[in-house]
Amino acid sequence: MRRLVSMLAGVVLIAAVFAVGFSGSSVTPIPKIPAPAATSSGGGAAFAAPFRLALVPPLPALAEVATTAPDAAGCRPLTSLEAACPEPPPGMVAGALAGLDRWRPLIAEHFEAEDVELALSVIGCESHGDPEAANPSSSARGLFQHLASLWPERAARAGHPGADILDPEANIAVAAWLVYHGGGWSHWNASGHCW
Repeated sequence: MRRLVSMLAGVVLIAAVFAVGFSGSSVTPIPKIPAPAATSSGGGAAFAAPFRLALVPPLPALAEVATTAPDAAGCRPLTSLEAACPEPPPGMVAGALAGLDRWRPLIAEHFEAEDVELALSVIGCESHGDPEAANPSSSARGLFQHLASLWPERAARAGHPGADILDPEANIAVAAWLVYHGGGWSHWNASGHCW
C-alpha cells in the first residue's frame, strides 16, 4: 500500500510539473502526505488529510505564448517569473498567421486587394511563410514553392530576370504574374486542400 501511495504521489507531482511547464499554469503547494496510520484491522492505511492539487488558469500573457510565433513578439516567456510578451503591434496577427502577416505589404503590392488573403493562405500551405523553404522531394523553393526548372523563364516574364528564387519579392511577384497572366491559382492545385 505504501508503495502504491508513493507511486500515486509521484504521478501527481509529474502531472503538476507538466501542467506548469507547458501551460503557464501555477500549482498550489502540495501538502506533505502524512505517514499512514494503521487501521484497526491492520490491513490498510488511513490518511489524516486529503491530497489536493489545484490548477490555476494561466496568465493571459503566458497563454498567448502558445498561439504566437516565437519571433512574432520577440520573446517566449517559459515561466511566470519571466517578462510577458508585449501585445502584437496594431495590424499584426497573433497566432498561426503571425509569421505570414509580415508578407502582407509585399503581397498587397503585387496582388489585387481581393486576392491578398488567398495569397497569404497559399504561402501558409506551401512554405509556412519561410522564404527559404525547400521541398525535399522536388526543386520547389521559396514562399510560393516555385519549381527551379521553370523559375528563370517565369521570373524574366514577370519582370525579374536573373532574380534568385529565394528572394521574397521576386517569388511573390512571379506568383502574382502566374495568377494574372499564366493560368491563375491552378499552379498550386497540389496544396489546394489546404488553402
